Amino acid sequence: MKYFALKIAVAAVRALAIFARLFASRRADIVLISCQDDEPSSDILDLAAKLKGNPGGPNANPVHGTGREAVHGTGREAVHDPVHGTVHEAVHGTVHNTDAPYIHVISGRMRRSVGGALSFFGKMFKMLRLTANARVVIVDAYCPAVSIPAKRVGQTVVQLWHAPEAIKKFSLQITDTPAGYDSGTAEILCMHGNYDYILCPADATVPLFAEAFGYPREIFVKLGLPCLDRVGLMKRPTAGRPESPERKEKRAAIYEKYPELGGKGERPLTIVYAPTFRDGAASDAEGLARAFERAIGAECGAEGGAAGAPNADRRAGFALVLKMHPLEKEQPSLPAQGHEPEPGGDTGHGRAGDTVRDRAGGPGQWRGGAFTVIRDEDFPLADWYAAANVVVTDYSGVAVEAAAAGIASYYYIYDIDDYKERRGLNIDLRDESVGKYAFADADALAARALDDFARGPSRYDYRALSAFARKYLEVPLEGNTQKLADFIAELICH
Repeated sequence: MKYFALKIAVAAVRALAIFARLFASRRADIVLISCQDDEPSSDILDLAAKLKGNPGGPNANPVHGTGREAVHGTGREAVHDPVHGTVHEAVHGTVHNTDAPYIHVISGRMRRSVGGALSFFGKMFKMLRLTANARVVIVDAYCPAVSIPAKRVGQTVVQLWHAPEAIKKFSLQITDTPAGYDSGTAEILCMHGNYDYILCPADATVPLFAEAFGYPREIFVKLGLPCLDRVGLMKRPTAGRPESPERKEKRAAIYEKYPELGGKGERPLTIVYAPTFRDGAASDAEGLARAFERAIGAECGAEGGAAGAPNADRRAGFALVLKMHPLEKEQPSLPAQGHEPEPGGDTGHGRAGDTVRDRAGGPGQWRGGAFTVIRDEDFPLADWYAAANVVVTDYSGVAVEAAAAGIASYYYIYDIDDYKERRGLNIDLRDESVGKYAFADADALAARALDDFARGPSRYDYRALSAFARKYLEVPLEGNTQKLADFIAELICH
C-alpha cells in the first residue's frame, strides 16, 4: 500500500511537471535550488552572487550590483536583475532584455511527514516551473522536482552536496537503515536521478560519493563549496601566514557577545564542541562538560587552584562552547548560571547563552578565572574557528573543516559502535593520522586536551592534523566560489 501511494505521488509530480511547463519562465538560464531548509543555504546564495557578478565566465567584466539579494521565505524564488542588481519575485517568468544569465534562487525542504510532503508540493510546482526551461540547474541536496520528472534535452544538472567530507554514510549508502529510506522508496522517488555533475573535493572520497549517489566516477568534479572560502578566512595564523582581517573581526564580535572569553588580560582556553546530528538521539554534551570539569579540577590541584597548579598564572580559565546541530531538538542538561548541583540532585537547565562560572571552592575553578560553559546559537560554527583553541567533534564534517582551518581537534566517539550499526561510517577516525585524538571516554579526551594545552606551548600534532585535512580536502581554502561560478558559466556558454 505504501509503495502504491508513492507511485501515485510520483506520477502526480510528473504530470505536474508537464502542466508547469505551460507557466514556465521563458528565460531561466540558471536555477539554484536549496533543499536543506526553507531558507537558501549560504553556499547557494554565495554562488548566486558570484554568478551574477561574473555572468560571462572567467574573462568577462562583472556587471554592477551586489548579486547577494534574495527573497527569503517559504519557497519564494529570487530573481536577480543582472543590470541593476535589483530583486523581485518572479511573475510568469518576466524577461529582461540582456545577454547576461538570468538567475533564479528558490528553496524548500521536504520533511518526512504527510503534512510536510503536502506543504512541499506547493513549493515543488514553483521549482518545476522554474526548471522547465532552465539551461543549468544547481541543487545542494536531493530535490524531487529535479530527480523525478524527465529532464529537458540540453539541460545540465549539478549537485553541489552540502556535506562533502563523507565521514558518515549518507544517501543511498543508508537505505534500509534506521537513518535512511528503504531501498524500495528510494527507487520509486528516483533519488539522485538526472545529475550530470557532482562536486567532490578529494580523490579519497570519490568512491564513497559514487556509492552514495549511484553514479560512475567520471561525473565527479574536483571543486570546493563556497563555504570553504569562509573557512579559509578563519584559518589559524602561523609564522608564515598572518591572521586575516576577517578572522580578527569575527573574533572581536564573539568577544563582544561573550566578554568572559576575550576580556582584558589572559584569555581562557576555548574549547568548541560541535557534534553531528544523531537522527533523533541526543549528543553527550553533559558528559563532556562534566569530564572537563573533573580534568580542570585535577589540573588545578586538590585545593581548587592553589599555587601548586602547573602554569596557573598563564591561563585565565577554561571555556566550553556548545554548538549543537540545528536539527537536534533535545538540549543538553547543564547547570544554569551560578547553580552548583548536589551529587545526584537536579542539574538545572541553562538557556542558550547561559554560562557556568565562578564556582568558589568547586571543581573546575582556576586561579584567576573559572570553567565557563556557553551554549551559543548566535554565531555560525565557522566564526568560532576565529576564537577556538580546540574543537571537539565526532563523525561530523566539522572534523575535516576544522582540520583544514588548523584548529586542534579531538574526536568524542563515545557511541561509535552503536553509530556504525545504526547508520554506518565511511571513515573511522581511529584509523586516520589524527587517530590518537579519538576517544570513546570523555575523561580521557579532556585529560589529553588539557595535557596538550594547559602547560605552556601546545604539544598538539598539527602535522597529523594537516595530513588529515589534505587527504579529504584537495581543494584550496580560497577561490572556490569563483572556480565554481566559472564552471557553471562554461556550461552556459556551451
